Amino acid sequence: MPNSADQRDKYGIPEGGNNGAWSARYWQGLTYQLTWLETVAVVALGGWPEDKWAEAAATVAAESNRQPWIYNTYKQGHFGLFQISRSAHPEFFTPAGEGAQWMSPMLNAKEGYAIYRSQGWGAWEAHTKGTHKVHLPAARVAVAQLKKKGSTEAAWNAAIRPKTLETMMGAVIAANKGASGGGLLDGLGNAIVGGAEGTAGGVVAAGDAVVDTVGGMAQVVTGAWEALTTPALWMRLGYGVLGVVLVAGGLFLVVRNTAVQTAANTAGKALKGATQ
Repeated sequence: MPNSADQRDKYGIPEGGNNGAWSARYWQGLTYQLTWLETVAVVALGGWPEDKWAEAAATVAAESNRQPWIYNTYKQGHFGLFQISRSAHPEFFTPAGEGAQWMSPMLNAKEGYAIYRSQGWGAWEAHTKGTHKVHLPAARVAVAQLKKKGSTEAAWNAAIRPKTLETMMGAVIAANKGASGGGLLDGLGNAIVGGAEGTAGGVVAAGDAVVDTVGGMAQVVTGAWEALTTPALWMRLGYGVLGVVLVAGGLFLVVRNTAVQTAANTAGKALKGATQ
């Protein structure tokens, strides 16, 4: 069996696979763990039915510790949240980006659901050994939390933190380096990062909302600038300021004259009294 570095793939697995000792590794060193809520949201976006969310999330916890970019080097490797086997499901590892779509948590969950439909829970050792059961209570709490947020893909997308999306983008960009053609970057619009169709749409919709907001702000700033550079505006402001000054000056004169007159009257009365 080949052991030299140049005969190993980018995951460090020898050509032909590895049936001996294996190790767990992290793509690009990303030891990133999804929250329970994010895990259930990813399962939902991957197309799993609601009555399977808790079971699937618990399986993810037992198989990958909710870490999307973990894999092992056994045989051809097992990848991502659902630890998809590259030797058992080679079709999942052949598309754009040299098969790096496993790095998308949602696409990994989607493939996991396809495997479940064809093989049932027995496809995962976590189920055959029952190790997923310890995670079921936490998974059920997260399911209840996600249900409170709503039953739409937009609500499920909103349950995923911006930091997680940022890390997902980093993984995709790293995977795309050196790939032939457009790689994963060409697939961003098709939800290579987002996974479910609604995820990409949600990201685009969010981007449109930001653009609209920024556009609206730009219009306000532009309008303000045009107003500030209009001579008529400054003339009106000048007249207004002048009017305020005149009114203030008039009030001052009235008050001063009243005070002077009062003082004069008082002094006159005092003087008259002194001469009598």
